[in-house]
Amino acid sequence: GFMYGTGRGVPQDFVQAYAWYNVASASGEDVARKNRDTVAERMSPTQLEEAQKLSTRLFEEISGS
Repeated sequence: GFMYGTGRGVPQDFVQAYAWYNVASASGEDVARKNRDTVAERMSPTQLEEAQKLSTRLFEEISGS
């Protein structure tokens, strides 16, 4: 999430940042939750919807569900 949120090493992409922070947050990472919420403040409703869908897909892939 950090890399996408800051554009460090990858193109800056708030949708990707939110999605990865959301996955980490679902795993109990409090800092990720705070960072996710900070990124969300910079996103449009459409971007948030896309990011939430992406985070669901990522979580399912990672967890094998």
